[in-house]
Amino acid sequence: MSVLQADEEELGLSEDTLRALKEFASLNLGLDPNAADFRRTVQDAMDTIPRNENFTFNFTSDAPQTQPGAGDAVTVELSGVSPELGQTLASTGLTVWTAARHLAHYLFHIRDQIAARTVIELGAGLGLCGILCAKLGGSVVVTDGGDEFTDEALGALVEQVERNRSVTAAAFECAVERLTWGDHDAFLKAHREGFDVVIAADVIYEAEAVVPLLSTVTALLQAKPRARFLLGYTHRNVNIDRVWQEAHARGLDWREIADDFSGSESAAQIYEVRLKEEQ
Repeated sequence: MSVLQADEEELGLSEDTLRALKEFASLNLGLDPNAADFRRTVQDAMDTIPRNENFTFNFTSDAPQTQPGAGDAVTVELSGVSPELGQTLASTGLTVWTAARHLAHYLFHIRDQIAARTVIELGAGLGLCGILCAKLGGSVVVTDGGDEFTDEALGALVEQVERNRSVTAAAFECAVERLTWGDHDAFLKAHREGFDVVIAADVIYEAEAVVPLLSTVTALLQAKPRARFLLGYTHRNVNIDRVWQEAHARGLDWREIADDFSGSESAAQIYEVRLKEEQ
């Protein structure tokens, strides 16, 4: 097995994607593409890049809603690195990806189903969707974890939350916690009441993430009757059929949400996942 093939298997990336990633890292970051732990080498380098790209997301609608204030305009402000770097390197917590933007538009579209609900975001990154849910009146916990989720990444996520808390006049319930997929027992014990809505976007870009992600999703759905999981997905290196195969084995059912809310075409899809017996 070649070095490239070994790295391809370890990272869950296609050979062409991995080759492009290594070329980019070598030319733009001065990294050794043959480093023993290439993933960690890239992550450490990205952690030193200033997060000076500002993102402002405005959500508006004239449609009347049943929840007080739910029809108001909402703005989320974040800071990170340029989307081009984030998309190329698939690094945790550095930018806002396509599916996160798409899921955020859907969450605003169903904002009357978010207000006064408990929400957890998995693999939050910069926390766009979770922060938006808090601004829509949800009680939110944004989470991220795993070996690549460094203390700096955790601090950056906290900064995003506090930045938006400081400019939000209404109640803003949004906590930040570590949660590594597949290692959720202690977290669930601390949140015995469960969550009404589980959300995640752009979290399936490595095949090795599918099993632990769905393990945690299943446990969260089992913890609260009628809970649902909203997934923002963009095809990268893992076919969605692989995800649904694992979901079926865990007693989960799913449906794709029709895009009648974004007002523009998107490469991302939104899926709703529930326990089969609750369909």
